[in-house]
Amino acid sequence: MTDERQISQLLNRWEEAHEQGRTMTAEEVCADFPNLVPAVRRQIEALKAFETGLQNQKTEAQRPRGQDEIGGCPLVAGYEILGVLGRGGMGVVYKARHEKLNRLVALKMILAGRHAHADDAARFRVEAEAVARLQHPNIVQIHEIGEQDGLPYFSLEFVDGGSLDKQLAGTPQPARVAAALMEMLARAVHYAHVRGVVHRDLKPGNILLMADGTVKVTDFGLAKRIDAPAGQTQTGAILGTPSYMAPEQAEGRIRAIGPAADIYALGAILYEMLTGQPPFRAESAWDTIRLVISMEPLSPRWLQPNLPADLETICLKCLRKESAQRYVSAADLADDLRRFLNGESILARPIGVVERTLKWARRKPAVAGLIAVGILTALTFMVLAWWHNQRLQEANAVALVRSLETADTTDVPRIIAELGPYRYWADPLLERMTRDAASDRRAIQKRLHARLALLPVDAAQVPELERYLLKASAEELEVLSGALFVHREQVIPGLWLVLENPRSDHDQRFRAACALARFAPDDARWPPVSPYVAMHLVQENPLLLGKWARALQPIKEKLLEPLATVLRDPTRPDAERFLAADLLAAYGEEDADLLARLVRDATASQFLIFWPKLEPHRERIVHGLTSVLSESPPVG
Repeated sequence: MTDERQISQLLNRWEEAHEQGRTMTAEEVCADFPNLVPAVRRQIEALKAFETGLQNQKTEAQRPRGQDEIGGCPLVAGYEILGVLGRGGMGVVYKARHEKLNRLVALKMILAGRHAHADDAARFRVEAEAVARLQHPNIVQIHEIGEQDGLPYFSLEFVDGGSLDKQLAGTPQPARVAAALMEMLARAVHYAHVRGVVHRDLKPGNILLMADGTVKVTDFGLAKRIDAPAGQTQTGAILGTPSYMAPEQAEGRIRAIGPAADIYALGAILYEMLTGQPPFRAESAWDTIRLVISMEPLSPRWLQPNLPADLETICLKCLRKESAQRYVSAADLADDLRRFLNGESILARPIGVVERTLKWARRKPAVAGLIAVGILTALTFMVLAWWHNQRLQEANAVALVRSLETADTTDVPRIIAELGPYRYWADPLLERMTRDAASDRRAIQKRLHARLALLPVDAAQVPELERYLLKASAEELEVLSGALFVHREQVIPGLWLVLENPRSDHDQRFRAACALARFAPDDARWPPVSPYVAMHLVQENPLLLGKWARALQPIKEKLLEPLATVLRDPTRPDAERFLAADLLAAYGEEDADLLARLVRDATASQFLIFWPKLEPHRERIVHGLTSVLSESPPVG
């Protein structure tokens, strides 16, 4: 059984005794597991502190309510109360209108009214003083502090966009949106820290949104002056919201709570924005606190695999258990988020494998020891297996490279795909093949195949392969254009120079056109060169026509009119006109109107080519032919 499960069972034993009114010390609970006494004692103290906090909240809830609960909304001189915005454990916030300035405000008063406990009143004053000293665009601003019939109140700026928790609603936010929002929050929190204020209850519900997307930190009801002595909070009491508490806050170590606790809370908010859930959330608040104290958060990328690694690193640095390992300041957090948004290297570094392993080993020493023995036992076998595997992979690489030397070009893509696991051994052999200086056909083909195989890992092969492209056969051109497709932006300019130059070799111009048909079929430069491409196509060897026609398929619409011109030109050789008719039938088989127009001018042999293509469009063709006949001049 793991230490975490054992501790959980021991704590359940303590809770059962506690509910029955029996007192058990950590030593008594861990009588059979003395090594777990420190961990269990720490969690028992935290649970007791949290129980104290719950009891305090229950006591406050049972106190008599103020006027807002008994006789409707209170009367505050100078303000018109419009409704209730929200309530907390201590205060109530009203939506109000300042009568003289005619502006909406948030008016906060003690929930218990005249029955408020002295501690509540003191904490209310602390919040008012904290907000009053913070003048920042991302912190809700205070307008006025006053009393009405002896009851303190203060008015704050009214934020109309609702809270962040309502916007999130369990939905992950885009990474850059979350990072930008968190940068604003971190700079606002740093501003508060510099002025001696720690919030201690940062959570999505205490982040308000303006209509323009500006965020505002609010509810400083648990704020603490960094330079102030212990005040309203009793030692060991737990304040805050469990899912966003730092471990030192969850353990009730009040004196240890400082700016680092707010940085942890910012990390928890960022975690929820990225994943749709806080880093720790259990069925009960007690269980959540136990998770915060003892468990590491699940990696955000387990929940959102597409999350950028740098943003995950920033988030997890904020959530470190040890406060000294978090960001030194909220400003450092904001700066790292800005680096992420700017595409720069962040300063935070992921937790290393060694550190993760040591943490795990400290939590599970027995299991770690057994695994260490197993690793040492298996290490020799692993080394031997690795050596054998290396020799086997090297032999496979040599065999594949040799097969490239004699393979048909059409088989090269398949062999390249098989080379993937053997690149370490294959690439030096391929480099040697490219340096073969022989000029015979076989040597040229070997160099071509080697460059094709090196292209996925070496873009420097592109210029040479572009030259091969202009001399390639139809089969080679298909393979070369497929391999160069990812580098098309690099080769397209040169290919257009060849195609648009009338002095270029005719075969090279035609091959440039075939490659450009695949790389840039929608380019605006096609109309002037389409007649040339069509003419060269009908002059090709009829045995190879089908392969070249397939290469030009992406620009078939641009070749229809030039091919029709060849078909209708009585001065062209019959063989060219026949090939033009065949190409028009193939390229235009989906254009029934075009075929109908061509039928009118077709010879008997050409009609035999067109007619099978017309069958799928019988009804449209009949209508089209009727229109053609009606437009023809009467005979005689």
